[in-house]
Amino acid sequence: MKIQFSHKYLKLTAVGNKVRLLQAIKMPYSELSEDFIEYDTKYFHNGKFEYFEIPKSEFVIMLIFKNYSNKIFTTVRSFNKTKWNYYKKSEGKLFDVGIGGKNGINNHEKEEPSKTIQALHHSK
Repeated sequence: MKIQFSHKYLKLTAVGNKVRLLQAIKMPYSELSEDFIEYDTKYFHNGKFEYFEIPKSEFVIMLIFKNYSNKIFTTVRSFNKTKWNYYKKSEGKLFDVGIGGKNGINNHEKEEPSKTIQALHHSK
């Protein structure tokens, strides 16, 4: 099994290349805090920080992983029934971590940094 990330996000620092999915949680997009979105989407590219845009929908899937040294990290995926079933059935299983390419099991998400989030964080 593989979890793919489009960029080398800061949250992935020292994660390693094998992780175990502890939990998949369906939650409303509106419940994601600004600080969580920054944590989840921040990466360094061409000498500056950028932020991936989490596709806005009614629900998202929050995935909670741990690595070999018990470091916990999370990631958010857009919700659809196929992905939800896939991740729920994969709880407890090991995933290889891939970086580069498209996100998600269906390669449907765009690789576009969020101008809204960038503007929000540059104003801090």
